[in-house]
Amino acid sequence: MQNMKELVSISFNWNFLEGTIPQSIGQLSSLNFLVLGVNLLTGEIPAELGNLSKLEYLALHENLLEGTLTPALKNLKNLLRLAVASNRLTGKLPNEYAKLTRLLAFTAAGNNLSGPIPEYITKWNGLYYLDLSGNKFENQNPPLGIFNMSGLQYLAVSDVNITGASLKMPELINLKNIETLIIRNCSITGVIPESISNCSELTYLDLSFNKLTGGIPKSMENLALDYLILTSNMLSGHVNLPWIKKMELADLSLNNYTTSIFPSNPTKNMRLDNRTIDIVRAKAKTETDFTEPSRSSIKRMSKAFCGDKHRKYDSLRINCGGSITGVPGAEDEYEADNHTSNFFVSSNHRWAYVCTGEFMFAGASHRDYIKKASCGLSPSEETISQTARICPQSLTYYAFCLQKGNYNVKLQFFEIVFSNKSKVGKRIFDIYIQGKRERKDFSIKDLKASDKSSIDINTSVHEDSLLTIHFFWAGKGSTYLPKNLNGPLISAINVTRVYPVTKGRRGLSAGQIIGIVIGSVLAASLLLLAFMWRIGWIGDRELRVTSVKLRDKWYTLKQVKDATRNFSPRNQIGQGRFGIVYKAELPDQTVAVKKLSLQSNLDQACYLQAKGRLMDLVDKKLSAYNWQQAHDILHLAMMCVDQSPAVRPTMSEVVSVLEGEKNIQQISKADTSSA
Repeated sequence: MQNMKELVSISFNWNFLEGTIPQSIGQLSSLNFLVLGVNLLTGEIPAELGNLSKLEYLALHENLLEGTLTPALKNLKNLLRLAVASNRLTGKLPNEYAKLTRLLAFTAAGNNLSGPIPEYITKWNGLYYLDLSGNKFENQNPPLGIFNMSGLQYLAVSDVNITGASLKMPELINLKNIETLIIRNCSITGVIPESISNCSELTYLDLSFNKLTGGIPKSMENLALDYLILTSNMLSGHVNLPWIKKMELADLSLNNYTTSIFPSNPTKNMRLDNRTIDIVRAKAKTETDFTEPSRSSIKRMSKAFCGDKHRKYDSLRINCGGSITGVPGAEDEYEADNHTSNFFVSSNHRWAYVCTGEFMFAGASHRDYIKKASCGLSPSEETISQTARICPQSLTYYAFCLQKGNYNVKLQFFEIVFSNKSKVGKRIFDIYIQGKRERKDFSIKDLKASDKSSIDINTSVHEDSLLTIHFFWAGKGSTYLPKNLNGPLISAINVTRVYPVTKGRRGLSAGQIIGIVIGSVLAASLLLLAFMWRIGWIGDRELRVTSVKLRDKWYTLKQVKDATRNFSPRNQIGQGRFGIVYKAELPDQTVAVKKLSLQSNLDQACYLQAKGRLMDLVDKKLSAYNWQQAHDILHLAMMCVDQSPAVRPTMSEVVSVLEGEKNIQQISKADTSSA
C-alpha cells in the first residue's frame, strides 16, 4: 500500500477489521480521507499518521485502540475532522493539538482520557461539533470559554471531576448557534441562567445528574425545545405543563418540583401501574396520565406500601423485559417486567423502575426499552436469557417492603442488542446498590468472556425497607454506531436475604437450623412439631392449640401452616434433599418452613443412624454451628419417628428439650446412642 502515492481516500468503515493500523499508511502522502471506524482494530494510533500532511478527515472511532493520543497528529495542519470516540484511549489530550486550528469537528467520547480539558480548544474558532463526554477529565478551573464558542452547534461534556470549588452553571450568552447542549454529571451548582434564551436554535438540552437548584427560568419557555432532560437535580418550583407537553420528551424526574399528579399522601391501593410517570411523550400524552417521581415521592411510596402494618418480604425476582418466568428446578417464578413506560410500579406494589434519558439513535423510541433475543417468542417460551430491559441513560429499580437485614443481589446480563452480528458494539455502565458504586465501567461482553452471565453483590436493607439498584451510563462504550441503543441493559434481578450465622451459648441460630435436614427452619421449636404434624401425630386440634416461638413471638402451628397458604407452590422458595422450603407470611414477620418429603428421607436418616453417621444429615455448607445441639436435635427427631411407641417422647418432653429445660438423656426411654 505504501507505493500508492496518489491514493487520496481510504474508507474501510464497518468491515470488522482486526489487528493494528499499519504504520505504512503514513507513506501515502496524497491521502485526504482515512476512515477506519467501526472495526476491531487494536494497538496504538501510529505516530506515522502525522506524516499525512494533506489529511482532512481522520476517523478511528468505534475500535479497540489503546494507549495515548499520539502528539504527532499536530502536524496535520489541514485536518478538519478528527474522530477517536469509543476506544480505550488513556492519558491527556496532548498540548500539541493546540496547532489543529482548522478543526471543525472533534469527537473523543467514550474513552478513558484524563487530565484537564485544555484551554486551547477555545481557540479552535471554526469548531462546530465537540463531544468530550464519557471520559475521566479533571479540572480545577474548567475552560468556561467553551460554553461561549459562537460557532458550536453540538456540545457534549459529561462526567468531569471538578477538583476545586464547585462549578456554577455557566452563562450561555454567545451560544447562538447551539442545537444540542449536553452538560451531564459534572456536579454543576447554581441555577439555570436566564441567558439560556440566547440559545435560539437549541432543540436538545440535557443538564441531568448535576446539583442545580431553583426553577426553570421563564425565558426558557421562548425556546422551541424538542428534548429537555433535567433528571436528578434539586430543581423546584412550578412547571409550565402546557409548555412541557409540546415537547417530544421532557424528563424532570427525581427533582423537587411541586407540579406533580403523584399525591402527597399515597395509599396502598393506588393504581399506578398503568401510568407513564414523569416522562412526557408527545405521541402518548393524549392517552396517559402524567405524574413524576420526585426525590420525595419514592420515599412516600415506600412508606405507603410498606408501613408497620404491611407485610415485609425476604426475596424478589424480576424478569427484566420479559413475562412471568419460572425458576429452573423450582416452582417459584420471576415477576413480569414488560412495560415500555419510563416509570412503572408493579401491581403488587413490591417494586418499581424509573428509566431516564434519550437514545442517541434518532430512530429509537420507548418501544426499544424492551428487547428480545428472538422475534415471535410466546411468553411461555421466554427465559431470562432471551429478554432484557434497556434504558438510554439511567435505569433504577426500587424494591419495596423488604425485611431489614443483609441481602444478596444477583444481577444477570445477556447482551442481546450487540449480538454476534454487531460484535463491535461496546456497552459499558456503572452499577450502584443502595447509593454505593459497586462496579465502574462494567462491561457485559467482558463478563461473558469470563464465562459468566451474572454478578453477586452483598448489601443491606434498613428500617425503610427499601432497596435501590441503579444502572448509570456515563457515556462510555459505543456512542456512534448506526441504530445505536446506548445505555445500561439488565436481564434479571434476584434479591434474596442472607440470614446470619451466629455463635454463642445457645448454639444453633435460626438460619443454621436450615442445614439440619429433618424439620423446618428458623425456630428449633418448630423443627419437630412440624415433622410430627406431617406424619399425623398432630391433628387439627393440636395445630390450633400448640404454639411455637419464632423470633420472640408466639404462633400456633395452624397460623404457621396458614401463613404458607397451605404449602402453596407460589410460596415455595427453595428445595433441598429432605424437603421443600416455603415462605410463611405471618402477620408481623416472614419466616421459612420446610415441608418434609417423609419416607425416602426417613429411610436415609435411619440408614445413617445405623451406620453411626447421623451427623451427615447436617448441610456441609454450614461453616459454624454448635455440634452438640445439632447432634441432640437429630437424635430427638429419630426418637420421634421410632417404630416403638415406648421410645417416642411425649409432646411435652419434645418441647422441654427444644426449649432447653431438659436434655436428651433425661427423656430417653431406650438406648438411642447408636450415632
